[in-house]
Amino acid sequence: MKTMRYVYWQDEDMWLGYLEEFPDYLTQGESIAELQENLKDLYGDLTSGQIPGVTARGGASGDMKRIGPYPEKRENGGCVLLRHGGRHDWYYNPAARAAQPVPRHREIKEHLARHILRKLSID
Repeated sequence: MKTMRYVYWQDEDMWLGYLEEFPDYLTQGESIAELQENLKDLYGDLTSGQIPGVTARGGASGDMKRIGPYPEKRENGGCVLLRHGGRHDWYYNPAARAAQPVPRHREIKEHLARHILRKLSID
């Protein structure tokens, strides 16, 4: 099994984090254990080849590279729901050619919400 390295921190009552290999994709959990499960779910989605425009940190240089296909269908230039993942819903902005996971929690921390909106180029 591959070892996943991740960065995490506590923001009030929630834990936020991302995989070192995929720093553009954050998630959250109510505990460290839930955060780890959410990160495993993200890793599965990000490496499945089904999420368009995924960027990964490559090799020792740390350069970012895009992986995965881009959907051909464009809907109104806004974000479209790509798919329901195990613990996240994936949204894609065709204009920005960017996809982001949105955790299925009752609340999403402000830091994570701003990150998602910025990455999807939503003002």
